[in-house]
Amino acid sequence: MTLQQIRLFGDPVLRRTAEPVTAFDRELRTLVKQLTATMRAGSG
Repeated sequence: MTLQQIRLFGDPVLRRTAEPVTAFDRELRTLVKQLTATMRAGSG
């Protein structure tokens, strides 16, 4: 599974407005799994 980059406080990307979720599809489910794996790998 691909891990995502962990963004730390102060990273400008954290100030961007996210796009609205219009469908909980396969792509979003995959992203959620990747983010969960990243969180667990980062002890957090």
